Amino acid sequence: MSERISDDLLDRPAIGRLCDQIGAENVRELGQMFLDDLRPVLAVLDTAAAAEDRATLSATAHRVKSSALALGAAALGSLFHELEQQGPSEDWQTLIGLVERSHTVAAQTASALTADLAGR
Repeated sequence: MSERISDDLLDRPAIGRLCDQIGAENVRELGQMFLDDLRPVLAVLDTAAAAEDRATLSATAHRVKSSALALGAAALGSLFHELEQQGPSEDWQTLIGLVERSHTVAAQTASALTADLAGR
């Protein structure tokens, strides 16, 4: 992954501030817990989209958005925010596209975040 893509995915200053506040090792542990929780979250989003369940889609995106942003996973947090906001009223083709994009962004974020935290 290029540095440019990685920079777009992560808010490195936020990660640095979090490391200063609670320690890099704690941030690595929180980051790993977040990444471990992503697979089930993505599965819930997939199921909600397939069932056209707007409430679950929006609530799940809302729940995970804050964690993503707090850990510096800026692109993923932004995507979850978009999904949360558009979930109640957007057409299903758009929402399914956002859910599909969340899988790609989650995989890219996992790689970038793991590499960033390993270097701290």
